[in-house]
Amino acid sequence: MDTLVVSLRRSLAGVCRQLGRVIGLLVAVFLLFFLILESVGARELPPFSVLAPMCVMSLGLIVAFRWPLAGALVALAGYAGVGPRLWTSPLLLVPVAAVLDALGWLLGRNLPPAPHAPWRRRVVWVVWTLVALFFAVVGLALSYRPRPLGTAQVAQAGLEGTWHGNGHIAEVWVGPRRRIPVTLIVRADGTADATIGEAHLAGARVLSNRGALGRALNLTTDYALSGTLSGPIVPEWGLSCGACSMGFNVRDGRILGGMGSTCTEGARKPAPVNLGFRLERTP
Repeated sequence: MDTLVVSLRRSLAGVCRQLGRVIGLLVAVFLLFFLILESVGARELPPFSVLAPMCVMSLGLIVAFRWPLAGALVALAGYAGVGPRLWTSPLLLVPVAAVLDALGWLLGRNLPPAPHAPWRRRVVWVVWTLVALFFAVVGLALSYRPRPLGTAQVAQAGLEGTWHGNGHIAEVWVGPRRRIPVTLIVRADGTADATIGEAHLAGARVLSNRGALGRALNLTTDYALSGTLSGPIVPEWGLSCGACSMGFNVRDGRILGGMGSTCTEGARKPAPVNLGFRLERTP
C-alpha cells in the first residue's frame, strides 16, 4: 500500500511539475514579448503599475523551474499586483501555473529516489519537443516584418475610402462615456489619417502586418498603422493619449480592429487604454 501511495504521489508530482513548467514558460514568454512590443511600439515604457507586476510574474515563473515553491509565491505576488480588473483576463494562467508548481513541490517532498523509468524520460522529451516546435512556429509567424502597402495592395484589400464607426474603451477606470466615434481615411497610396474622439492622427501609413503563416494561426492582424495622437480624445473629462498603434482586418465590407495607447485622465497617472472599433465605409 505504501508503495502504491508513493508511486501515485510521484506520478502526480511529475504531472503537476511538467504542466506548471509548460504553462509557466508560455505565459512568461508571452509577458516578456508583450512588454517588448509595448515598449517598442509605443516608443516608451509602459507605466510602472503595469511594468512591475508583469516583470515580477515573469521572474517568478522562470524561478519556479529551479525552486518551485519560491517561484510560485513570487508569481502570485506579481499577479496580485495587477489589480482585480485583470484577474479574469488570460493572466489567470499565472496562478494556475503557480499552483501546479507548488502542488508538484508538495507532492514530491520527502519521497525516496525514483526507480529507473525510461518511458517517463521519453514522455518528458516529447512534451518539451512539442513546446519547442510551438515556439518555433509562433516565432516564425511573428518574425514577419511589416511592409507599407502599395497602391495595388490598397486596391486589392478594398481599403481606400473614408470609414466611420464607434469604438468602445475596455478599461473601467475611463470616464462615463466609453463609446468613442472613430474615423479612418485611407488614400490610394496607403497613407492614412485617423480621428479618435477629438484626437487626430495624421500622416500615418497602412502596413501589411502578417504573412500567410500568421494568418493561418490567426496571430496579430492583417493591417496596422501607428503614430501620435494630437489633442485629447474627450476634452470634457481630460482623456489624452500619446503614441498609439492600431491593428485591423477587413471583414464583409467592414473594418474590425483595435487601438492601444498609454493615456491619462485628469490627474491620473498614465495607464494603458485599449479601444476596439467597428467601422463602415462612407458612400
